[in-house]
Amino acid sequence: TAPRQSPAPGAAAAGGSAQPSSAPSGGTAAVTAPAASAPPQKNASAGTGAADKTPASAKPSAAPAKSSSPVLKWTEFFDDEKQATPSNKFWDLNGKSVEIRGFMGEVLSFDKHWFLLIPAPGAECPFDNGDETYWNKIMIVFVPKETKLRYTSGPLKIKGRLDVGIKVDESGYKTMFRLYDASFESIKE
Repeated sequence: TAPRQSPAPGAAAAGGSAQPSSAPSGGTAAVTAPAASAPPQKNASAGTGAADKTPASAKPSAAPAKSSSPVLKWTEFFDDEKQATPSNKFWDLNGKSVEIRGFMGEVLSFDKHWFLLIPAPGAECPFDNGDETYWNKIMIVFVPKETKLRYTSGPLKIKGRLDVGIKVDESGYKTMFRLYDASFESIKE
């Protein structure tokens, strides 16, 4: 099915399965430190047998940088089955930068720069189940205006500032969970 552009759900959106491109959020750029320079290696054929005497602390690390943002799981949205109030963990992380993995829903707005984040591909539109339990572990993800938003069907890793609490947000929908200033990238499961 083609993605739907909102706030008028059901209208076909222009755009195919192009990969999303994300812009850095918050105006921060990654800075890499210059690699530590190692002393010149002695020629092995010289027969000196001298080992590299560079202290381990001066050698560049090959380990990847670990994410400093807490990772949210879909099972942590609520503390009980009622789904009437966010979990204590979500309240504690309100206003902080977080990371979550999920899928782009077919409800999105190219011109207002947001998309629906869902836990699995093809999940139902959860805005209203008729019994006020329309929260169902979803998030509206707002990306910076300079981000070129395009629908993608694969899994995503999203980072952004968590906003918790029931309100009618900038999407025009009544939501409980939102991510602002978000960046996202395609990942493999």
